[in-house]
Amino acid sequence: MVTNLAINGIMVIAPVAPNTTFTTTVGTVTTTIIVNEQIVTANSITVNALHVTATDSLTGTTTDIIVAQAYSDINCVVAPTPTPTPTPTPSLR
Repeated sequence: MVTNLAINGIMVIAPVAPNTTFTTTVGTVTTTIIVNEQIVTANSITVNALHVTATDSLTGTTTDIIVAQAYSDINCVVAPTPTPTPTPTPSLR
């Protein structure tokens, strides 16, 4: 959890909703900050505390910074169909 965070003079009070986004432009640089970024797929999740992207429209240069990343995935296979156990045939004695 990120605490005591201010973006462009605005205090960000934790906890924040997933993918809370702030964008600011100073001169030719546009900066996007995503707090509590969560990227979910069918079998994984990536969580970034802060994801900062800054792009200079004049030079086309982009800087990408991730602070504190966690990743988890799961790989489940379908259980095979069990082989039936043969029923013993009664013997006639």
